[in-house]
Amino acid sequence: MSRLVNEFSWSFSRHNTFEECQKKYWYIYYGSWEGWPLYRNDPRPSIDPLAAYLYTVKQMQSLAMFVGTVVHGAIEKCLKDWERSRRFWSQDRLIKEALAQFRKGIQSSKDEAWRKSPKYNANLFEIYFKEKGEEGLGGSEIQAAEEKIQQCLENWYNSPITQKTILGVNANTISIEKLDTFYLKNKYKVFVVIDYAMKWQMNHRQKILLFDWKTGKETDKTIDQLYSYALFAHQEWKTPYNEIVLAPFYLHDNHYEKVQGKESINPQRLALVEDFIVSSSVSMVEQLMGEPSEKLEKNQADPLSFAYTENRGKCVRCPFKKLCESQNYKNSSLEELKEEVEGIGL
Repeated sequence: MSRLVNEFSWSFSRHNTFEECQKKYWYIYYGSWEGWPLYRNDPRPSIDPLAAYLYTVKQMQSLAMFVGTVVHGAIEKCLKDWERSRRFWSQDRLIKEALAQFRKGIQSSKDEAWRKSPKYNANLFEIYFKEKGEEGLGGSEIQAAEEKIQQCLENWYNSPITQKTILGVNANTISIEKLDTFYLKNKYKVFVVIDYAMKWQMNHRQKILLFDWKTGKETDKTIDQLYSYALFAHQEWKTPYNEIVLAPFYLHDNHYEKVQGKESINPQRLALVEDFIVSSSVSMVEQLMGEPSEKLEKNQADPLSFAYTENRGKCVRCPFKKLCESQNYKNSSLEELKEEVEGIGL
């Protein structure tokens, strides 16, 4: 079995990290590479301690992020089960499934199960850093999170999007939480994960609906992200833009939109989003090692080329703050980082 290759790719989350803190960006996308646990027939003879540390820490989530993960996971499981069996879950089952996963995550985080399998066991920031004493989270925070999960799922389940559109007789599923890729300028690989994509057929007319479930507040970034989905659908599925409907659903606020027709998929905004992705990719690639013509293909990065954010307020809620604080925010070489990790541990 050959070793996996760390190829350059672009995503909105990657861009947001790069803008937030370039040092954090290096930790996540370069320093953590090959830090996952050994598996059967693994071509790696061993795991680099720095990579293992960074891989483990980058899996950490805040409570708010974990709520989003749980809600998305429950909806994904419900839709995939329905697609397979044509039996749609009850609202009670959907909420029970989500709350069970949430409570399991809280307990496994307290038990530190993530030490053995960091990707598949929750590690909550609040518990790891013991923000509320030894328990890390207070009962009121957990209760509020459970109430938000329940509210989000009730709103999703009872919405016209679910009951009339997704479950409608004219609906056909295309994909559910599928990781897809496409290229811009035949050069930059872009990752997209559309929460739910479906085809709606009526009176010989077809629409492709692209849904995005949001547990947080509405932001301008959401529409830009959906426009990247439109770029993907047009390029990879050959869907005309006038047949694409973008539908962000803000679950907790029970507010959704349908961006379609003349009001939305306009060439000007599509061009702006495409230019934005390419420009962001260029900025990331410029900081890689090697000759300009080789940087994208080799995708190698020196930690010294990636600066800490100047806004220390962002560091307060960063999972990597333990490592950065231990160096007093010194711009360390790869070897210095390895020595530092040996001293602080997980």
